[in-house]
Amino acid sequence: MEKAKLAHFFRLSTYSTIYLIICITSYACERCGNEECILLFANHTEENRARCNIGYVDGLEKYVVKGQVNITDKNVLAVGLENVAAKQFGIPSYFCLIRFVKGCNGNKTDLCYCVATDQRNVFNIVFNMTLTYQDRNAQARAVMLLSDRQEIFSNDIKLPNVTQLDLTNVSYVLNINGKKVNTEKCLKSVHVSTLDISYDVVTSQSLRTELRITSDNKTDLWRDTKEGSFPLSGLSVEAASDVYFTFNLCGFSEKKVLCTFIKGEHYGRNGPTIEILFASFALFILSVIILLATLIFFCKVKTKRKRFQDIIMVSDEINSARPLIEVNTIHTQTDSL
Repeated sequence: MEKAKLAHFFRLSTYSTIYLIICITSYACERCGNEECILLFANHTEENRARCNIGYVDGLEKYVVKGQVNITDKNVLAVGLENVAAKQFGIPSYFCLIRFVKGCNGNKTDLCYCVATDQRNVFNIVFNMTLTYQDRNAQARAVMLLSDRQEIFSNDIKLPNVTQLDLTNVSYVLNINGKKVNTEKCLKSVHVSTLDISYDVVTSQSLRTELRITSDNKTDLWRDTKEGSFPLSGLSVEAASDVYFTFNLCGFSEKKVLCTFIKGEHYGRNGPTIEILFASFALFILSVIILLATLIFFCKVKTKRKRFQDIIMVSDEINSARPLIEVNTIHTQTDSL
């Protein structure tokens, strides 16, 4: 009994689907017969998939609208995709325009273009648009612009919802072998050829985060994994290994960190790191500079002291010679008398 009901249900579903297809086809044929007309298709294209888990993102994602036009007259100037609500306020708001001045001269490199079909005067139209927050859930339609200022409109379609992505308060955390990396470039000494990595991205929204790790033409993509290991296949004592860490937020916001790893033969994970060695070397250089400055200072003081002593000795010699000069002067005056 249940099998019979199930079979009956499947038959009804099949008949309904076939009937719907026939109705749509008949409607399209009536609309696009031997007259100018334009149709827009619903969103059934593979291109239209939101890259972010919160939906389409304002100003960052492309959205494709496809349709078909039947042009039997030469007075068609262009076909555009417009915002219905904006048009009702008397403001032409075209997302994109396809020129038909000399027929369909479509170029697929353009944002919007037309493509000829097997049927005469029938063309497929493609609109590539950038979704914005202002146009979320808007009604859109295609319009055929004629040379006599008349317009032929298509059916209406509804654009998807668009969310604003908040990237103002984003913090990235990257830990390598238990130590946090705070700079966009780092140099580390490792003892083994496997890295222990953990990461996190803190945002004000619940966004899907990814970490892409690239080294020696090998790439690992971490989506649902926040920690794990990564092998350094090209690491050796003679050759360093560069590893690029790229953070992704829904494929839009990217932060890159480059770390260069060198293999240390005498230092393990618990031994001195390259940062400590650099700090020790810098402290040694600073000590040498202070010592040289002290020696130069004392040399200058000693030189000044010697000069001062020489001046005193010369002054004493001059003072000791003055009495003799005075005596000679007195004798000279007496003789003259």
